[in-house]
Amino acid sequence: GKGIDSLRSNIELVTRGQDFMHRLVSSRWMCCLDKMLQLQHRSWIYLRDVKGIANGLSISNSEEINSMLALFHELGVIFHLTTTEILRDVVTLKPQWLIDSLSRVIRDGRIHAFEMDTLEKVGLRGDVDQLFDCALASQDLLEYWWGKEHLNFLLDLMRQALLLSDWNFRSENLFLVPSLAPPGSVQQLPGSDLEGKGCVGSTCVFDFSASFLPIGVFQRLVCLCVSRSSRIKGTEEPIMYKKWSRIRFGSEGIIYLEQRDENKILLTVGKDRPASRTLNVIQSMLQKINRDIMNGGLSWTIGFEVKKEVQPSKYGFQRGKNKVRTEILSFEEAKRENLKPWFGPEGQTNNNNEGFEMVTVDIGSFLKNLGD
Repeated sequence: GKGIDSLRSNIELVTRGQDFMHRLVSSRWMCCLDKMLQLQHRSWIYLRDVKGIANGLSISNSEEINSMLALFHELGVIFHLTTTEILRDVVTLKPQWLIDSLSRVIRDGRIHAFEMDTLEKVGLRGDVDQLFDCALASQDLLEYWWGKEHLNFLLDLMRQALLLSDWNFRSENLFLVPSLAPPGSVQQLPGSDLEGKGCVGSTCVFDFSASFLPIGVFQRLVCLCVSRSSRIKGTEEPIMYKKWSRIRFGSEGIIYLEQRDENKILLTVGKDRPASRTLNVIQSMLQKINRDIMNGGLSWTIGFEVKKEVQPSKYGFQRGKNKVRTEILSFEEAKRENLKPWFGPEGQTNNNNEGFEMVTVDIGSFLKNLGD
C-alpha cells in the first residue's frame, strides 16, 4: 500500500544523507567484495580465503585488507569481528546464517519447539531440558546444532556479544544463556542474609528511568558477573533466575543482582562488607556493555537505599510502634556522608562518569584487568 511506498522513500532519503554514501571506495575493494559474495554456496569463509582473493587483485598489504573488511562490516555487507583470534579468522558473507545459528539456542521453546523425538534418539533430550529449565547449554548440544567446524567461532561470538558465558562450576562443559533463565522470585531463597542465601544487606540502585533500560542489558551484566565468578576455582554455583541472581563475586563475597520496575538494577552486598570495589566493578561492566553493545546509548544514575525510622507522632500511627521507611540517597549525598559500606578507606567509589575507562577489548582481557 501507500504506507510501504512512503516508508521506502523516507529510508532512501535518510540513506542518501549518510556519510558512507559520499565515501570513495577503491574499485579493487569493490571487485574483491563481488568475488566474495559470488561464493553463493558459502555462508562464511576463512580470512585466508579473503587474502587469496585480494592477492589476485593486487591487494597484498594486510593493513589494507583489514581496512577493507572493516569498511564492509561497518556498511553491513559482511560480518567480521576482530576482538579475538577465532573471530578474526572468519568472515561471514551471509549474516542470516548467524541469526539462524544463534536462534537454534536463543528461542522460546514453547513457540519454536524442537523435534524432541530426534533429540531423544541422539541422547540429547536431557540436554534440551537442562537448557530451558536451568539456562545451561551443554557443549554436546551446541555441537549437534552448529556442527564441530562452527562450534568455537559461534561460542566466541556469543561470549563477546555477552549472550553466553562459560559455566566453569562443574566438571562438564556447560554454558550459561541468561536470556533463557526461568522466572522466579527472591522468596524462593532460604535464609535471611546473603551468606545464608537470602538477600538482606546494603543495596545500591542503578536507575535508568531518565531514558530506559533495554531488554538484554541485565542479562548481559549477569553474563559478565558469572564469567568473573567462574574464573575462581572452587567457587560455588550462582543461583540464576530471569530477573535476579545470587553470585559469589571473588574476594568481595556474595552479591545479589535484581532487575526491578523495568528501569532499575539493584546490587545488594552483605551486611558490613566493604563494597566500594564491588560497585566500581559493576560500574565498569555496565560501561563496557554501554560502549560495546549499546553504542553509548545507556544513561543511569546511582542511588543507595537507606533505612530511616519514622516517628509515630509525626505520621499519626500508633505510638510506641516506630516504622522504618526506605529512602534513596543520591550518589553525591552518600559520598558526603561517607555512607558505609559503599564509601570508606578501603577504596574510592566512582560514579558512572568516573569509572574505569578501557578501550574495547575481548572479555578475557577485560576480566583480567578487573582482577579477582
